[in-house]
Amino acid sequence: MRASIVDSRLPEARETQQSRESHASRETLIDDLERCCARLFERWCESRRVVPLAYLMHAWPLADASMHPAKRLAGALRDLLHFHADALDSSDRRLIRYALAAAEMATLL
Repeated sequence: MRASIVDSRLPEARETQQSRESHASRETLIDDLERCCARLFERWCESRRVVPLAYLMHAWPLADASMHPAKRLAGALRDLLHFHADALDSSDRRLIRYALAAAEMATLL
């Protein structure tokens, strides 16, 4: 029993634990990003807003949970906010900002 206490204090054990926690946190953030995009997709399909849909569909759905697809999606959403803000309502902008925050936090882990 004492050996397990000592082992958990070793740098390698702490790094492994931090790595697992980081991975779980990243997956949660990617899941949040996916939910935001699904909601945006539903909203824009229902209202037949083609321009926002085109930006979203350029990078979503995510092919995998790695950082490259999430960064690409974040870039597409930033471009949408920048170039077509007039095509978005306050709920859209709020969901996009939340998705961008989730993508950014995921890249930091």
